[in-house]
Amino acid sequence: MLLGDEWKTKEGMEDLVFPSDSGYPMNRDRLKVQVNKIVDDIIADGHDFPHITPHYCRHSFATRCIENGMQPNVFEKILGQSKLSQTMDLYAHVLPNTKEQEMQKIANLF
Repeated sequence: MLLGDEWKTKEGMEDLVFPSDSGYPMNRDRLKVQVNKIVDDIIADGHDFPHITPHYCRHSFATRCIENGMQPNVFEKILGQSKLSQTMDLYAHVLPNTKEQEMQKIANLF
């Protein structure tokens, strides 16, 4: 809003979560600096808060996709991974109740 007519977005990326000041995708290093600044401000305000990286958002998103039953090949495409095996190796660690819940799905088959 502050940039007015200077604000430009890349076509198809109008709803970025972390746009740069000019409206384009933010550079990974710049995003890390911004996240660190936010965390440092939270800590300076006297709150206990862990230092996080932008990758935590990606990992949390992937984990929530798995927990909610999204098809792996769908979130693979959303995450931009080139191989399903790579996606599953990175994000499909067994969550505390996942194994039991999955076994309950087939419990009545036998």
